[in-house]
Amino acid sequence: MKKNLISAIAGWKSAALLALVAMLATVAFSGVLTSTQTADAQATPASAPPGSTVIVSWPGQTGTTAAHFRISPDSAGSATFAANGATTIQCAEGNALCDANLDATTGTGVQLAVKIDEDSPLGQIFVQLATRSAGQYEVADANEHTITVIAANPPVSIKALNSPAAAITKDSTGDGAMIVVQIVNARGVGINGAPIQITTTRGGLSIADAVAYVAPVDDDPQTDTDETVAEVALRPANAVVTGTLCQTLTAGAPGSAACSLQATTAAGADTTTDRSDDVTGGIVAVVLKGNGGTGTAEVVFRHLASGLSHTATVILHGDAASISTSLDQGTIAVGGSTFIVVTVSDADGNPVVGNATVGVRSNNPRVPAVSGPEVPAGSSAIPVVFDPTVSRPNPPLPNTPACGTGTNTAGQCAIQVSAPGGDTPSPADDATRGTHTIIVGTTNVLIPTSTVEVQVGGAPASIEHDAPASVESLSSTKITVTVTDDEGVRVGAVPISVAQVEGSGKADEFRGGADAMTSDGRATFTFLAPLSAGEAVFLVRAGKPGQVIQETITIAIGDAPAAESDTWNNDLVSGQNLVVWNGEDGADPSDGAADGVTAIWSYNTGSGSWDGYFPSAADVPGGNTLTSLSNGQAYVVIVE
Repeated sequence: MKKNLISAIAGWKSAALLALVAMLATVAFSGVLTSTQTADAQATPASAPPGSTVIVSWPGQTGTTAAHFRISPDSAGSATFAANGATTIQCAEGNALCDANLDATTGTGVQLAVKIDEDSPLGQIFVQLATRSAGQYEVADANEHTITVIAANPPVSIKALNSPAAAITKDSTGDGAMIVVQIVNARGVGINGAPIQITTTRGGLSIADAVAYVAPVDDDPQTDTDETVAEVALRPANAVVTGTLCQTLTAGAPGSAACSLQATTAAGADTTTDRSDDVTGGIVAVVLKGNGGTGTAEVVFRHLASGLSHTATVILHGDAASISTSLDQGTIAVGGSTFIVVTVSDADGNPVVGNATVGVRSNNPRVPAVSGPEVPAGSSAIPVVFDPTVSRPNPPLPNTPACGTGTNTAGQCAIQVSAPGGDTPSPADDATRGTHTIIVGTTNVLIPTSTVEVQVGGAPASIEHDAPASVESLSSTKITVTVTDDEGVRVGAVPISVAQVEGSGKADEFRGGADAMTSDGRATFTFLAPLSAGEAVFLVRAGKPGQVIQETITIAIGDAPAAESDTWNNDLVSGQNLVVWNGEDGADPSDGAADGVTAIWSYNTGSGSWDGYFPSAADVPGGNTLTSLSNGQAYVVIVE
């Protein structure tokens, strides 16, 4: 068609004709940009929003004789023929001025481009093939086509409908990661038939059949116990591949070209009577699998016409090459417990995800050695014990799985470590207090081990805090509490609580609320001071039932009291001053003789007389009988 248009243009001289042909070429080639639709006469009526162009086809109107076409005056919507901007036109097959079907074989009829006005009311537009006689149009029922003007339905977002696996194996084996997105309008309803471009920077992509999609796919279906039938059907392993696989070049190595697929959003049951299943509309689903390379795959969905996009990231990992460990608590009390969090990585530092279906058990960390602290000769230490079958609570996020069941999508799993004892009066079965060393490894002896140390302490014996003596009104103060045993060792993983027992203001709970525990022997709460001055008293309690200790914290609220003078308790004024000495006990009287002081008197109860100090007679032998000042004693100070 494009070649025929260019040939026709060469023979035309009129600038107006050139402009018209350019407009027709735009209508014919623009596709998405002009929202062009094709509708045959007597076929299902077309629907389009204001501003759209609809191609109306009249297959039976062949030959070179021009026919009359019009947009009926009783149409509710408004439009014009794109060829002349009018509501009537004469056109014959192959006429470059009006027929949008220039590239068609002779005998296929006329196609007219109908441009719906930008401000057209909603409703029907009737495009008619008519016979005209004496200025009157006659239309047969078979020669009318209906275009329904509907409200514009532009996309406003591309949203994720599931949480794909955070990491998958670099090889093409396994389920891969399914990624499901939906393009929606302002009402949140999926838009069907929208063209979507999907690219990835790592691995290979295939388009999956997502028509049956009704609910998000679980992150970890291996451990899910309440999957719906539709969820099971949409696991990547069960997805029906309907598109051609594309994959990155050079097996996903850095700098390789991204692969790209074209897809169209799937149609859903978008009915006017029941929109409960609109979630099936406007959806595209792809499956990402590895193709040998490791790294982060960025899977991007783009709706080019609107510029909307959505990006999902999935890590492609190799075989386990290293492990690292961290402790929730570095110190625990006898009878307490903590968790070692183990992270398994490949040679490039990517997390290694494990599950039973791909032989993850070969990557499950194990504990080959535990040793207790040194003890006197002839004695043996009671070491801590470990359990790789207990998952680690991680609110509000999902629990970290036990290492006995495999690593999660972050390459992590947990081993519980407990210090036996603490529940009987006899300490004979208690874990030895001191440093316990735990060596964590894997069943692959070629992977280096990782060592952690856990300090085991006694029962909580004392509580210390860093609360200030006073705070300003309407201030916020963080207060850290430290719990130690009878040897001064911080005790972690013990229950702790705080309650405000007097005064106003508000104390936030320790992190964890009613289930708060010390972390390496410490816990922090925040005090929000009120506007009014006063005093707040808090009661801090720590330890398990039967071992609870407590401590009070008192904080003054308001302006901090003035610092006590290190000389007299009151400022000196002219004349006689009855004051108390706040300075050092036994200080020389000259320390209290500020400028203007002429005498300092003290009544001597032993002699029944007054002892005096005169700054002007300081160097006169026997001139002063007051030789020192006593802290807390009253004196009469004379000031000029």
